[in-house]
Amino acid sequence: MIAYIRGRVLTTTAETIIVDVGGVGYELYCSGGAFSKAAAGGTVELYTYLQMKEDGMTLFGFASPKEKELFLKLT
Repeated sequence: MIAYIRGRVLTTTAETIIVDVGGVGYELYCSGGAFSKAAAGGTVELYTYLQMKEDGMTLFGFASPKEKELFLKLT
């Protein structure tokens, strides 16, 4: 499982942030707190949760462990 990511923000969309980590781009669906930490070209540190379902995998990003914990309780 991917639990934490730190890297350079390549781009952001309405729902996602793409983070370059050592030449690999990770697309994360992020919380509002995570978006507030992300500026294109800057470095970001996010706690992550990899959701695996039969129709695919989704990587979620959070600004803090508390945000991640709340997400997990709600899902």
